[in-house]
Amino acid sequence: IALNAAGTLPSDSVYVKGIISKIDKIDTSFGNATYYISDDGTTTNQLEIYRGNNISNAKFTSEDQLLPKWTVTVKGVLTVYSNTLEMGQGNYITSIVKPSVNVPTITGTTAFLDNTTVTITADEGCFIKYTKDGSDPVSSTTATTSDKNTVTFDLKATTTVKAVALDANAEMSSAVEQTFTKLDESNAISVADALTTADGTTVLVKGIVTRTDAYNSKYTNLNYYLADAAADNELEVYRGMGLKGADITSADDIARGDEVYVYGTLKTYNSTKELDASSIILKQTKGEEKTSITAAGWATYVTARSVDFSKTSDVKAYTVAYSATDDAITLTPVTAVPGNTAVVLKGNQGDYTFTTTTDKAAVSKNDLKFYTKATSVAKAKTVYILANNNGTVGFCPATVGSTVPAYKGYLSISGGTSAKNFFALDGTATGINSIAADKANSRDVRFNLAGQRVDKNYKGVVIVNGKKQLVK
Repeated sequence: IALNAAGTLPSDSVYVKGIISKIDKIDTSFGNATYYISDDGTTTNQLEIYRGNNISNAKFTSEDQLLPKWTVTVKGVLTVYSNTLEMGQGNYITSIVKPSVNVPTITGTTAFLDNTTVTITADEGCFIKYTKDGSDPVSSTTATTSDKNTVTFDLKATTTVKAVALDANAEMSSAVEQTFTKLDESNAISVADALTTADGTTVLVKGIVTRTDAYNSKYTNLNYYLADAAADNELEVYRGMGLKGADITSADDIARGDEVYVYGTLKTYNSTKELDASSIILKQTKGEEKTSITAAGWATYVTARSVDFSKTSDVKAYTVAYSATDDAITLTPVTAVPGNTAVVLKGNQGDYTFTTTTDKAAVSKNDLKFYTKATSVAKAKTVYILANNNGTVGFCPATVGSTVPAYKGYLSISGGTSAKNFFALDGTATGINSIAADKANSRDVRFNLAGQRVDKNYKGVVIVNGKKQLVK
């Protein structure tokens, strides 16, 4: 700068050593960078290095190959452009010395609806200097200095945070920055709109969780599916994270019936539209565990989360096991069961809301199953649905070709062509340890070939205790 003031700039290449004070642009397309250096790393008396190459005259291939506060020696020709001294294009770096202090880390949910918590962490023995207005934490008058190596604060508006770490000798790291963006619920798009939005678009999607894949504790994410309503087309959320980016640690973290706002990037994989891995839930309203029991006094129910049925008066829950040897079913009472468990309920007519729990017991033997999508019955006497036959409630076979709705509990009987047409539920079920239905206590119960219960005066072929008889 002094030589320039004296009008005696050298015409040959020179070596200039300085600390990077500012990076204007690292252009990986052309492989060069425009940045500034000064003697003290501040923007005072800085020299522009215009479109220079990396060390040993190599091209720049990524933006992290050069950072503020690094000390560099640059070889090039000095020139004056628009009354400003600079090192002209064609220069290159001959040496780089990186700061001995590591850069701090800035963590937090980078997109949020209401607020987000930001944490800045430096190495032990260091302290942090940071700004929340996007200004340089080294020179800004708005910078805040913490005497600890960790600082945490909340943000409620879109903010760019910048920070440096300093050690006990005032050695300074390079600056690091992160922008946190506040979104608005009104900007969320529907699942239907997401399904027609171009791949690569980052979106906020509002939807209802229609189903989830099985939770695996080896992973911290979960595949689940969204729709605008239960019967609508689905959008897959691939390896999604939990609320505000938290790890998935339980099958109950995300469940069927939840209303969620999910932030992520759209892609198409194998012709399926999805939100790509690492999308996060910004808002979650958990669905209620509720159902209705008709005047018949029985109903099937499939839990979404873990449920404790003992907390709801006037309702008892049972699992159902089928014995091919006896061609009979046994009902076993249960209280707390995991999510995605099918049970049969006995209770008074009415609407019921159940209490979720973290204290659930595994269900060992249960032949009540369900489909996650509406499914057509393919084989006779393998899918038995709950029905009321002339005042007697029990399980009867669904017709081949009929459709079983998603998450409707049914009795599954493998290879059930020899199974009977109807398994009645004992009306004295409540309060006993187990119920053996359609065994000795129901020897007099008769059904016609249509599965309808008939009395002793019925003439023709009847089924008694699983066997056909001709009554004349």
